[in-house]
Amino acid sequence: MNILFIVRMDEYNRAGLFVATHNRVKRLLEDPQVNGDVYSLKFYDSAILVMIKKLFKKNINQRKKDYFLVDGVRYNNLYIRNTLLTNFLSKVGIDFPLYKNAIKTLNTQKYNITIAHWGGAQGSFAYYLKKYKNLPYTLTVHGSDVHTLPRRDNIYKKYLLRNINHSDAPFFVSNQLKLEAEKLGWDSDNQEFHITYNAVNPKIYYQYPKKLIEKIKSDTNTGKYVVGFVGSLTKIKRAEYLIEIFDRIQESMKDRITFFIIGDGPLKTIIDEEVSKSNIDVRLNSNLNQETLAKYYNIFDCLVLPSVNEGLGNVILESQACGTPVVATNTGGIPEIISTEDNLVPNTDTYICENFTKKVVKVISENTKKTGNGFYWEEIVENEKDILFLKQRQI
Repeated sequence: MNILFIVRMDEYNRAGLFVATHNRVKRLLEDPQVNGDVYSLKFYDSAILVMIKKLFKKNINQRKKDYFLVDGVRYNNLYIRNTLLTNFLSKVGIDFPLYKNAIKTLNTQKYNITIAHWGGAQGSFAYYLKKYKNLPYTLTVHGSDVHTLPRRDNIYKKYLLRNINHSDAPFFVSNQLKLEAEKLGWDSDNQEFHITYNAVNPKIYYQYPKKLIEKIKSDTNTGKYVVGFVGSLTKIKRAEYLIEIFDRIQESMKDRITFFIIGDGPLKTIIDEEVSKSNIDVRLNSNLNQETLAKYYNIFDCLVLPSVNEGLGNVILESQACGTPVVATNTGGIPEIISTEDNLVPNTDTYICENFTKKVVKVISENTKKTGNGFYWEEIVENEKDILFLKQRQI
């Protein structure tokens, strides 16, 4: 099987979506029966758009290098030129002019199928490859491409539903994400679909021996307990509530607690200011590599995730694989991977800080570490590969 992978990866932001997509791509390409190329969509602005953006002090998208490598996988940057006209047309529901030149020039003759990750631009590109070059495609949707963006933008919703409906097999990373697509208007009764969860690499995410955990805590001078948050610092993650939640947790416990916030995003400056005014031990880190992140999961006594919505929540899988319990909101695909109902918090802003405090204090007081969660990439991708080979025979 020869696969054309269509992704949109930022090599400088290797957070949850990057990790999930890369693991699926890498492990499929490791199979001797699979060949393929990976193209990462990159948009760049025309000269006129650059002038306008400079005038209004907006971020400018430019062409940069041709490719980047991650774990031996070559990601070819496929540049798509955005002009004043294509920008306008895309916003009113006509997006083919944006992709036309790239679709025309990309040689697809050797490929059997396209695998697109993300329901927006990547799904649209795969849709037009099928329409104009007769190349079938599967589409994996991951989270906010279904549960958030379509509710903010009706044109995006139109593109998303089109891309799912014309896919030869949509893949959802949780059952709840599939239900969210149905709420948007997708008819699951008339299309084959698959639920394929995200997973972890057990060589990276595993539970450390107790003595090693104690040594790391000692070396980093943490309190008796450690509570952490890992994720983007955005309102969709309710990051604006983190410091208040941490304050309340410390007030409820006699022993000193160290709190870690690992991530980056638009709320970082506000959180930095709140930390400077707080009397608790809060430490901030930007996005870390997976090996370092696994170390932090191991020293956490609890991970908190107060998200408004989640496709699945990779950080939950990673934390649980390291034996660390998670307290999270009862939203999206989270209840599908947190089996302990006591660790779920109602998904509402009302009493959010109070509810998280009670749950976290209970978890860290019990001080229980558990073994891994059973979500491993080898099994997930093997199942996905079986589906793809069956789909190839059907097509």
